[in-house]
Amino acid sequence: MKEKMGFGLNMSMISPIHAELCLCWGTLGVTSSIYVMMGESLRLKRYVMKINSKKYIVFDLETTGLYSRRGDRVIEIGAVSIKDGTINDEFHSLVNVPRKISKGAQQVHGITSEMLEGKPTPEQVFPLFKTFIDDAILVAHNAKFDMAFLRAEFHRLGLGLAARYKCTLAMSRKFFPQLPDHRLETVARYILDDGIVTDQHHRALEDARLAAEICIKMLEGAAKAKIVKGTMAY
Repeated sequence: MKEKMGFGLNMSMISPIHAELCLCWGTLGVTSSIYVMMGESLRLKRYVMKINSKKYIVFDLETTGLYSRRGDRVIEIGAVSIKDGTINDEFHSLVNVPRKISKGAQQVHGITSEMLEGKPTPEQVFPLFKTFIDDAILVAHNAKFDMAFLRAEFHRLGLGLAARYKCTLAMSRKFFPQLPDHRLETVARYILDDGIVTDQHHRALEDARLAAEICIKMLEGAAKAKIVKGTMAY
């Protein structure tokens, strides 16, 4: 037998949990609770749609060293485009620059001066990357580092870079303070399938792809937690 609740709601339409709450709160309380949940669900859905409607460019750079202000240069750029919660395009290039690669940097990414011979110059690469970016929100893991180098390269060519950006490193520290560290691989192993993570990263496109998967998961999690827009801007 189907019991009736207030406002014309049928008990068969209500989950067992809400049916049990009916005994504690009474008909009006449960009905109000359902309407609140429906409203929250609708707001959450709209927020997810708003996030997914934006275009994100997740990128990673490999460089000759650590210090853009001391003349170190970008020697590889990799980027992926995210729209509607999925990766839909990629950009990649080595960059031939007149700067020696430091020993420490080479140990990290494995790029040698010989590998850069005959590759496109900054004058060829960065105008194309600016077109690829368009009006997207930029995303990087340790974005302060990558943005400093990207701005320096754009500045050399007289290109403007007013793009908004987010940092998956900062987001990880906010969302997952329990992690032992917040390196790209550590975060990826925590929130992605283990099979996605390999030990062959620290090349620009591979790291950008991994950071993009992390970004998608984090944006989904932020939406579910109803993180307001302002708290996600770095």
